[in-house]
This record gives sequence, structure tokens and C-alpha cells, in this order.
Amino acid sequence: MNPALRKAIGPLWPMLVRARTSTPVRMAKAMAGAPAYARATRGGRQVTLDLDQPVGMGGLIAHALLLHAWAEDKGSPLQVRSTSPLYAQGDEDLFAQWFVRESANAQPLGRLAAEHVIRTLAPQNIPLERAEALFARHFAPSPHLHALIDDVRADVGQFEVAIHYRGTDKVLDSGRVAEQVMLDAAAPVLAGQDGRTVFLATDDTAFVCAIRSAWPKIRFVSYDIGDVPEGQPRHFSGLSPRDKAAEALVNIFLIAEARIVVRSSSFLSAIARLANPAQHTITINRTLARESPFPEREILEHEDAGKDPSR
Repeated sequence: MNPALRKAIGPLWPMLVRARTSTPVRMAKAMAGAPAYARATRGGRQVTLDLDQPVGMGGLIAHALLLHAWAEDKGSPLQVRSTSPLYAQGDEDLFAQWFVRESANAQPLGRLAAEHVIRTLAPQNIPLERAEALFARHFAPSPHLHALIDDVRADVGQFEVAIHYRGTDKVLDSGRVAEQVMLDAAAPVLAGQDGRTVFLATDDTAFVCAIRSAWPKIRFVSYDIGDVPEGQPRHFSGLSPRDKAAEALVNIFLIAEARIVVRSSSFLSAIARLANPAQHTITINRTLARESPFPEREILEHEDAGKDPSR
């Protein structure tokens, strides 16, 4: 949303966001899309679903994984593409641009039909192990993305620990993690990192200053393309769609390289965990598992069960 408009709406903005993404609203859209889906699938024809919603990269990938799981279980042909305006221009399929796959060539169903499949047909959760396998199968980096990750990795250097602190719009659905709470949770992990590099992913500039002041002997490195206004979500900023896609995806795969990640709830680092099954995550805001979206719920259950492979 335009920052000026958001400011004008004031305290009503969080209420509007929650209403727009509430279960009743989403289910109403799903019901409206059922007839179009039924017509498109007559005779067992292949379906192409376009994830064109203006949501973050991690959320798009999470939806795609659930759709792939559904198609696999059903034995139905399915193509999943994304023309999210945050990361793609026009009819560009960002999944085909950044990952090893062919671009979907069939005419995609409209947004309401896709909402119908996502909300009423596809599973809302799948086991973590299956999600890891689906991610590896459908989201292998393209040569271009691979080269970009390698270039950034060369600049960043080696690291074992990553910190992901998410603020801005994420606090509307997962709650705000107080800065000091995050610092306290990170302290045991950062205690042995003096003189080393730690990868830091955050959209909160105040937190960057706080963590660097708390551990001045640690080299904190980040990957951000350009500056955005304080408090504005980076994926809703004025950066170009291509830059926003590159930034999100490089952050996902860089976070995935860490052995330990201290994180607040976010699709970005949740998808990174799928890319590295051996990773140990420490999630700070412990929302109830049954209320957490995929794959957040599975990560929390994995942590709670003590299935940390690094222990």
C-alpha cells in the first residue's frame, strides 16, 4: 500500500489488512472461484494456476508447495506459475525466471479459481520432510540465480549463524517480537562468534544498530538492494520487481546456508529451513502450532519435538 495512503488511514490500516486476509473473506473468494475451476477441469485437462497475489516471496513459494503436494496426491497434471506484481512485470512468470523449470504454457485460471484450489482442495499443511523434498524438486535455483548467490556468498564469506528479525507488516499476523527479546534469545548463540561473520536479515534498521552495538566484535553482514523508507516492507517498496525478487531469493538461500538460525516468524526464513533440512532453527515468537501457517507450524513442531539434527 502507498505509504501516504497508509498514513492517512492511520489506526484503521491494521484492521483493514486483517479483514482482507481473514478466513471468511478468503473462503468467500474460494467459493466464487469454484464454478470456473469446475469448467476448466472437465475431461481431465491440465490446469495452470497463477499465484498473482501481492504477497511476499516466501508466501508464494509456500502456496506453490501445497499445490504441488495436492497435484501429486491427486495424480492430476498441474502447472504453477506466479505473476505477482511485487516480483514480476506484466505476464512474466517469476518462477520460470528464477528456478529450473519450464514456463507454464497453458492459459492460467483466474485468481478466484486459484483461491478455490488453495483454500478448499489443497492441503493446508504437509509434513516437513515432504515439503523439503518438494522444494528441492520444484525450486532449484536457475543458473542466473545460482551465479548471483555465488557472487554474494563470495562477498559475505563463511558463516555458521544467521539472524532473521522481521518487523514492518509481519507484526500484524504474528505479533511483534520486542527488540530486547530477540537480542536476549540470540545471546547464547552469538557468545562464541567474536571475530566471525554472522548473516543478518532484517527490515528493521533500529535492530541492525542494536545488535551491532551489543556485539561489536562480530561482523554482521546483510544483503539489501537499495534503501527503503523506515517502517515500509521491502517487498512493497519502490524497488524494481526484479530487484525485490533477487533480494528475497538471495536472502532465502543465504539464510539456508547457516547451521543455526535465530528467527522471528516469517515465510522467508521458513522457506530457507526447507532448503536446508540439517539446519537448527530457534523461533522466538511461539504462536500456537495449530494457528500457524505452513510451513511455520511444521518448523515449530520440529523444534518442540527436539528433532534438531545439529544436537
